[in-house]
Amino acid sequence: MAPGDDATRRPILRVRDWDLWSLDASGRRFMLAVELAAVIILVVALTAADPTSTDLARLATLAGLAVVFTESVAYFSRLRHWLGGDRVRADYLSVWTVAAALLVPAGYAGLLTALGSAYVVLRTGRGQGLRPYREVFSATTATLGILAASATYHALGGLAPANEPVRAAATVAAVLTSGVLSLCLLTAGIMLVVRPPTLRSVLPNRDVAAFEIASLIVGALTADVIRHTAWLTPALLILLGVLQRSAMVSVLEVEAGTDDKTGLLTAGAWRRLADRHLARSSHNGEPSSLLLIDLDHFKQVNDTHGHLAGDEALRAVAECLRTDLRGHDAVGRYGGEEFVVLLPGIDRAGALGIALRLTSCIRGLAFGGGMRLTASIGVAIASEAARTLDELIATADVALYAAKASGRDQVRFCDSPTPARG
Repeated sequence: MAPGDDATRRPILRVRDWDLWSLDASGRRFMLAVELAAVIILVVALTAADPTSTDLARLATLAGLAVVFTESVAYFSRLRHWLGGDRVRADYLSVWTVAAALLVPAGYAGLLTALGSAYVVLRTGRGQGLRPYREVFSATTATLGILAASATYHALGGLAPANEPVRAAATVAAVLTSGVLSLCLLTAGIMLVVRPPTLRSVLPNRDVAAFEIASLIVGALTADVIRHTAWLTPALLILLGVLQRSAMVSVLEVEAGTDDKTGLLTAGAWRRLADRHLARSSHNGEPSSLLLIDLDHFKQVNDTHGHLAGDEALRAVAECLRTDLRGHDAVGRYGGEEFVVLLPGIDRAGALGIALRLTSCIRGLAFGGGMRLTASIGVAIASEAARTLDELIATADVALYAAKASGRDQVRFCDSPTPARG
């Protein structure tokens, strides 16, 4: 093959190798249909737009603010992209795009959203192992949300200059339209592509949802500032930058301690929480129990059904743990197919009942192709022989080994942290 031939064919090979083509057909069709609809609606809206010089000035102002803002939080944005998983994430550009929906024609608000999303990915997402189809779809849902918000605002008379109650109602309706539509589309796309066991595992957590709602509200306030007191815009940018950094640090702390596949705590985050629980229980003279859970023959699941099926199984087991355990129990993915739970205030009898309930829940899970799972659980109780977290883990590990040696799908206790594995 001549050198020129390789250079000519390489772009075609890159297109054929896109992750998009490996998706489930229904998920791929849904994503492409939404993206095609967004392009058509955006083109129609831009064609129909008749912007005034004030509209263009406001659009330029919002675009400049978005760029400056993106640069000011670039470091945190890179971490956010790197930590992002199969869950709806907050869109921190919504402050500026919602403002655009209330200030300029719909087509230009949608264009700002699309270009702003592309700029964020190019500026902060390079080298972060992103999947382009996800970023494109996320930008598409945000663009459609803003187009719908702008259409709602104008249809309800939001531009009426002397009717503040009407404008306020139109603003609220536009903000709700943007948030709800983009959330529904993005959630539907993730459900079709990732096939998680429950809707709950896809929806944004409480902190991310609060962050997104606050961004939408601030976006509406930003529009009012630009409309009436444009000279305050630089101060608004500074204030938003400070608040955004503070909020993002909180979000990143949560995401950094969350396992991407299961939504449970990572081993490090679990250890920090378990240490606090154990110290509090010890100080109050209360019992504590630790469960070490290992999925039986899990390697066969990956080898026989593939790693995507294995990931689905891990998410389903995590949902069992979330459903059956208390909200304040320390529940984490310890590594691979192992999970770990610290139960503050739970004695030996209580731990046995919980462990048996969990094995039953996992045994009852059903997956495609007739795949079934069982789990072995080792239980350790805080005592004189095992008081520290490391001692509890070592003791539960011995019990887990005994459960597997007894035929698996068993619950076993151990009262001594003496190692038993060679």
